[in-house]
Amino acid sequence: MHFPLSVATRILALAPPVLFSAGAIAAQTDHSDPVGHHADSGHGGFSNEVMFFIGDTRKGGDNALTVGVDYLRALGTHWGAAVFLDYAHGELEREYIAGAGLFWAPVPALPDLHLFVGGGWEGIDEDHVHSDGNGGEIHEWEHEDLILGRVGGTFVRHFGDRGRWVLAPQLFYDVVEGSGRDAVVFGVGLGLLF
Repeated sequence: MHFPLSVATRILALAPPVLFSAGAIAAQTDHSDPVGHHADSGHGGFSNEVMFFIGDTRKGGDNALTVGVDYLRALGTHWGAAVFLDYAHGELEREYIAGAGLFWAPVPALPDLHLFVGGGWEGIDEDHVHSDGNGGEIHEWEHEDLILGRVGGTFVRHFGDRGRWVLAPQLFYDVVEGSGRDAVVFGVGLGLLF
């Protein structure tokens, strides 16, 4: 089953207004610290976060350098919503990943442990190398659009002015449509709360 890019683009275009609207509603009804920390913890009650990610995607025996950006919106004391964009580049494959989901801090004693579940779209460009018959190579790129589900977690550590900066090791498992396409994504994120 292929997921047309135009549908994925429309879904992702709706995500920011939905997250901001839900956040505004939550802010009117929940005056506690929205990122899962008590108001007196020095983190200032920020409800938004932008995070830049660098890491590795492992699919089968292949590795791919992965970079990404996430936007997270706290919707309550221990939960929120997120939109993510990742780019992974391996030797013979490029992947573009876009999705959204929910995160929550399920253990009150560990408010910095955030679990995530979501889904989205993955575009894959695969390089098929063929001989040109004269000792050279011909590279043919083939594109495929797929649906993915993502589960995982992160452990956030706050630092800097009022705890506005976040350093977060992350680990995710992507379930991708098609045989043998599932991947493990891991790395570290650097974020800013606002």
